[in-house]
This record gives sequence, structure tokens and C-alpha cells, in this order.
Amino acid sequence: MKIKPATRHIKDLCKFLGDEYEVVIIDFEYVIYRNFGNGYEIEVSGANTNSKNKPVTIFLWCTAPMNVIGCINGVPQNDIAECIDFMYIFSEYYKDAAPKTQEKLLELFQREWTDIKQFYMNA
Repeated sequence: MKIKPATRHIKDLCKFLGDEYEVVIIDFEYVIYRNFGNGYEIEVSGANTNSKNKPVTIFLWCTAPMNVIGCINGVPQNDIAECIDFMYIFSEYYKDAAPKTQEKLLELFQREWTDIKQFYMNA
């Protein structure tokens, strides 16, 4: 399978987000990646485009065991940093709280993010 080359846009967006971020290939796609260093990492999918208006999907992963905790679809590119900040705060808060199952963590994440999205949509 041929992978579309990394666009200037994804590289610029990664640079804008900061030194903690890098452009990597995951699942045959260039994505923006950051390891939070607390057992969680994020992946920004859909940013390898020339469009600044195309929404992205941001995944929050647990690194051990490797498991997707949740994803947020349709994030406007100008909201990526805020969304990732929320994911980082969420991961820091729950890393030691250790809900009994990944399903519980996913449920908490989705409920919290739904509230945040509603706030942004009504602002």
C-alpha cells in the first residue's frame, strides 16, 4: 500500500503544537503523535492534507496494555491544541485513580468530552 507523503501542512501544524509532537506513520497514514509520558499518548489523524479547514480525529491511547481509550471526531484544526490539553488533563487525573476497567475509563472520557463539546458549541 502506498502512503501519501507528509504534507507541508501537517509538518507546520506539528511544529505549531510544540516540541513534544512529531509526525509519524500509524496505520499507513502520517499523523501527529505525542506521548504524554504518563501511560497515555495521542494521535491526530486526518491532518495530512493541504486544507486548514478539514476536521481531524484525535485518539487517546493507553500504552500498557496498548488500547484506545477514546476518540474525538470532527475536531476543527484550530481547536486541536485545546482538545489535546483536555486529553492530557484527563489522562493525568485518571492515571492514578485507575478505574477498574478500560470500559469505565472510556465511559468517563466520553461523558466529560461530551460536556466540553457542548460548551464549545454553545459558546
